[in-house]
Amino acid sequence: MTPTKEQVITALSQVRYPGSRQDIVSSGMLQEDLKIEGNKVFFSILFPKAHDPFSTSVVKAAEATLKSFVSEDLEVKGTPLFPEPTPEPKNMLQGVKNIVAI
Repeated sequence: MTPTKEQVITALSQVRYPGSRQDIVSSGMLQEDLKIEGNKVFFSILFPKAHDPFSTSVVKAAEATLKSFVSEDLEVKGTPLFPEPTPEPKNMLQGVKNIVAI
């Protein structure tokens, strides 16, 4: 049985991110690259911070949820994504050694 996109999104809406009270679908963590090819499902989850400590457990929970809600025969591959690191700000005041706020 080939799952539909609606079935996959409904199942993934059961997965909660531990850092918030929302599920990964309504919080916008589930990316638009959801792909279904026959019995295979591929998806990406964007985590709010780089090196998120919950990334592995959330991806595994999403994969397990898909298998239990949609089909045990499903091949599931979830990919964690992380935000780009912000670049270091350039020294705005070149030649100034100390700044004192008054």
